[in-house]
Amino acid sequence: MMSHPHKSGVGVSHSMKRPGRKRYSLAAAWMAGVLFTGGAFGAAVLKVSGTNGVAGLGRTDMAFNFQDGSPGVDGAPFRIGAYGPQGPINNSNAIPAFKEDNGSIAADYDGKFTVAVRWTLGTGALEANRVYADVTITNRMPTPILDYTLNLLKLRFPSPVAANNGNPNLRAYNTGGPGVLIANYGGPMPGALVCDLEGIDATEPLLMKLERGNANDVEGMLNVMNHHDYEDGGSPYPYWPIPAGKTIHFRVGLRFVAPLPDPTIVCKDLFAAFAQRYPAMAPIRDWSDRRPIAQVFFESDDTNGGRNPRKWFDASQHVDITTPGGVKRFQNMVFERAHAAIAHMKEMNAQGVVTWDVEGAEFPASTYMGDASKLATADPAQSVAPEMAAIVDKYFKIYRDAGYRVGLTIRPQRVLMEQDASGHVTRAWENDDNWDWKSDPPADLQAFWQNELENKIRYARQRWGATLFYIDSNGDPGSPVSFLVMRNLAAEFPDVLLIPEQSTMGYYSASAPYRQLNMLSPDNIVSPVVRRTYPGLDGRSPCFSVINPTIESMSGSWPQLVQEIREGDILFFRAWYDAPELPAIRRAYKEAGK
Repeated sequence: MMSHPHKSGVGVSHSMKRPGRKRYSLAAAWMAGVLFTGGAFGAAVLKVSGTNGVAGLGRTDMAFNFQDGSPGVDGAPFRIGAYGPQGPINNSNAIPAFKEDNGSIAADYDGKFTVAVRWTLGTGALEANRVYADVTITNRMPTPILDYTLNLLKLRFPSPVAANNGNPNLRAYNTGGPGVLIANYGGPMPGALVCDLEGIDATEPLLMKLERGNANDVEGMLNVMNHHDYEDGGSPYPYWPIPAGKTIHFRVGLRFVAPLPDPTIVCKDLFAAFAQRYPAMAPIRDWSDRRPIAQVFFESDDTNGGRNPRKWFDASQHVDITTPGGVKRFQNMVFERAHAAIAHMKEMNAQGVVTWDVEGAEFPASTYMGDASKLATADPAQSVAPEMAAIVDKYFKIYRDAGYRVGLTIRPQRVLMEQDASGHVTRAWENDDNWDWKSDPPADLQAFWQNELENKIRYARQRWGATLFYIDSNGDPGSPVSFLVMRNLAAEFPDVLLIPEQSTMGYYSASAPYRQLNMLSPDNIVSPVVRRTYPGLDGRSPCFSVINPTIESMSGSWPQLVQEIREGDILFFRAWYDAPELPAIRRAYKEAGK
């Protein structure tokens, strides 16, 4: 495996120590004091008057750091650490010769690659509060640049900064929507600096962060990288290497605004461009049925002394699949659960049902296996649950015959298995990327994950007519599978509703992300940002989510829940017994006018 910038002694410098050099003030809410002047790099350098304009406005509390007339990073206009297949390409602690090149500040790193940064002011009245950095990196080597971290700019604020929600960790990713971070600061004239990745092409993913020593530091480094942030375990895993002999370009924007800005207003252009590039797709636009969806589970944590290895039902049922009579009893219990679910689905006016765990739960490393092809094998003896495999077709047919959509859990990981000489499965586990601790994962994990999901959806659609798919474990909350995978699936299966466990804003253009009401937060139900980005032709956003409530969570979130139903969200409900939330869900739909 390759080395990474944050794990090497020659990596990018993260020093937050203030050098003792002159700082030139920059207006945070107005740009009147920003000028183009001469200096060490002539017109390529953005300089700020220390007396004209800014001082007159009283804005001496916000500053870029400058070094020799240019935005400074510890003695250099910028710094970069790059990595290739064999490890570090350059020593980022060494300062190359910088020069002006066609209006940019440029550096050549031993003939291996070049970096050019061009600073400009926004143009016109709408961009009067903006500064842009255009970055161009050219790879002159016969091998790719896999990772790079660019220390673009060091910033000093009048006070410690925080996001709109008070979080001091300021990061932005354009992997699932516009990449925007907001640094709110106090002082005599409070304001906010909005740093954004101007590119909205999800095939050119980047991460940006304002890195500081701690949350109380007023000075920080604005870094841009094309790789996972190894200091932030929840960050995405972008993949945008620079091929041999190729050039890439990206733009970073700095917008100076009032405190606590609405990102969809101050970066309206980026959100509009994103929605235009990635519009809501037919499976979402055309899914007019917003009635609730039933859930059915079979798994418990009881093995009945080894007689119930797949942990079917709860301990009180004493399931025993080691005898023919016990198998028959288990199968009848499955059918009884289906009929009990249908009775509740009629009461709830449901549109369909998702069964979570038809494969059982024998193997701890593969709970919610999410691959029904391992269940319904040609040879039942090789199935992960032969007792269910024998009746699974009839099980799903019970729901279809009653007029309901059917669905099940899938996941992007591949199920790997070991079998004994007779073909019986002795071990099964999930693997995110088809590697077995003996080899590297595929270079393009997104393509691997998409292929897995395609195969599982196609199998279930063809065999059972399934059109509802809960996608389990599609990544971490901050780094799910790329939303482009969801868009590709939606294009291939336009009659299917995808319900992914984790999501970014881009997911809403092609799927209905899962939410749990007991973890309700402004980011946990379809946010106003999503609905303002996708307003819909009639002013009603086509985007929606599928919410999993409990009676406890509903009591504390009732007004918001009812409003979300009005906006088009769908509720899950537990259908196989008299769950306590069922009356409340019916009341919520009625109150919402649905």
